[in-house]
Amino acid sequence: MEPNTVLIVLVAVSAGITLLRIVITPALRTNLVWMYTSVTLLVILTAALLLAPNIAGYIAGAFWLLMYVIPAIVYRQLNRLVMQQRYDTALSVIEVLRFLQPFPGWTELIAAYRVMALAQRGEYKQASSILSRQRQGTSGMARLAKLQVYRMKGDWEGLLEWVYSEKVPADATSLPLTIRALGETGRLDQMLALFEANAAPLRQTRTLYQSAIFIFAFCGYQESLERILNGPLRLLPSDYKAFWTATADCTAGNRPAAETFFKSLLETKDYTLRQAARRRLTNELPLAADHLTPDMEQSLNRIEQLVAQEERYGTQSLGRNKIPYFTYIMIALNVAVFMVETASGDNTNVEMLYTMKALWVPDVAHGDLIRLLAPLFLHDGWTHLLLNMLALYVLGPYVEFALGFLRTTIVYFGAGVGASILYFFLVQAGIVPNELSLGASGAIMGLLGAMGAIMYRGWRAEKTAVARDRLINVIVIVVLQVFLDAFVIQQSSLSAHLGGAIIGFAIAILMPHTHGQPVARREALTQSLQE
Repeated sequence: MEPNTVLIVLVAVSAGITLLRIVITPALRTNLVWMYTSVTLLVILTAALLLAPNIAGYIAGAFWLLMYVIPAIVYRQLNRLVMQQRYDTALSVIEVLRFLQPFPGWTELIAAYRVMALAQRGEYKQASSILSRQRQGTSGMARLAKLQVYRMKGDWEGLLEWVYSEKVPADATSLPLTIRALGETGRLDQMLALFEANAAPLRQTRTLYQSAIFIFAFCGYQESLERILNGPLRLLPSDYKAFWTATADCTAGNRPAAETFFKSLLETKDYTLRQAARRRLTNELPLAADHLTPDMEQSLNRIEQLVAQEERYGTQSLGRNKIPYFTYIMIALNVAVFMVETASGDNTNVEMLYTMKALWVPDVAHGDLIRLLAPLFLHDGWTHLLLNMLALYVLGPYVEFALGFLRTTIVYFGAGVGASILYFFLVQAGIVPNELSLGASGAIMGLLGAMGAIMYRGWRAEKTAVARDRLINVIVIVVLQVFLDAFVIQQSSLSAHLGGAIIGFAIAILMPHTHGQPVARREALTQSLQE
């Protein structure tokens, strides 16, 4: 596998897919930084191909590492800090990102987090000063600035009046706070309708769980609220979770317990939360049971299903605090074997790889069956290893949390060895040429096939949009891999990759999936939502 070619393909595909997702997904079109990054990488790659094709992959790959891979890792830390509401630290992380991705769009985001940090400390005058400079115009930040003024004042009626009079777009900026404002003002029917009508953009912008907090709290669905606060939103500050737990207690009719929570929050360091707790103590929330109609109950049932489906089929929330042991063990073993390869000499040397039991069909035909398994741990150079381990790191945890350690082991080795056997028979039949074959990609494609099986089962059983969308993503990746194998990266094995994906799908479709069980109702976790 020639590293220059691999890097060219990797940069082109990652930047191209990112740009395509932004273009075709309305909720993501405000993400200017990633759009500029993708376009810049494609321009750099094109220029490198024209001026220095022999090293174009290395040139573009270096920029891809600095502008795409490292920022993606840093973004995960930023999202974690924001969920924990550690805005001051988040501002420092943004400065790192702005250095790595020097494009327009950061100024508004920095202003937004600075406002959050100031409001948290009770420095409303400085926060309002920043907001006043941002409130002109129709950009996402301008809308957020106006919304935050209403939020800090607790003026939910004013917020709704502005949203509807100005016809503010239903996007990631306005949706969560509008949903909350409807709940705060007792418009539960409108709150539920707005959430259901905008479930897709809420999923796409990862604000679905945040908005679901308001739905469950104002409707008194305590167990549903507890599920997401202890699951996908477990990183939220304990005081914030206590506030919404107490709100749910209020609307469910347990006012004494709620008041205990609210009084304890009067000592919290978060000034905004202290003010909100004071308002809760002086302004009693209506009982949800007095306002929920049968139609609204059905709407809540559908929302419970939607949130639970996002937990099962969304790649962000599975696993919670678990550790993907199988994934980490496989990565460690592959790296360890590669170190042995390197210590034995050139890790791309054909004779050395043959000695370490890479797949060679004539030897397998004479009974050397270990060559069907050993190649899963061998790699031809650093690029081959790093790409495979990156794919394993991305795919492994999801499949492992869905199927469990033992079943994931069966899928991985079943697909890997199965792909080796398929290659053996194709060579024996004269359909493909005999070449020294090695790498974990067949087994890793098996994990991708298993993910497709999980999504397919979810789509067929529950007709869930999130499973359908991710099933389409899996199919696109497999088709793209087949195209690359057939026409671009000629050194890679089409039969191993496609065969591994098909075998992984076939094995996983026969297995029970941990996260494919029916959604439990809050009143009785063993009963159907419709009961």
